[in-house]
Amino acid sequence: MKVRVLIEFRDKDDYAKIYTANSVVEFDKDRSRELLALGLVEEVKDTTTRKNRKANESI
Repeated sequence: MKVRVLIEFRDKDDYAKIYTANSVVEFDKDRSRELLALGLVEEVKDTTTRKNRKANESI
């Protein structure tokens, strides 16, 4: 699941890795839910995929 980082945080397994605010990253569903519950991220809706599908359907 793609998420946007709201508050900078470190990776739970690799403390050297830092996720900076406003970056968009992808985590598995379970990890994304944990981060959402902590208020560190928000879900990113992928609207470009829908637009691309509509464009391809009209061809």
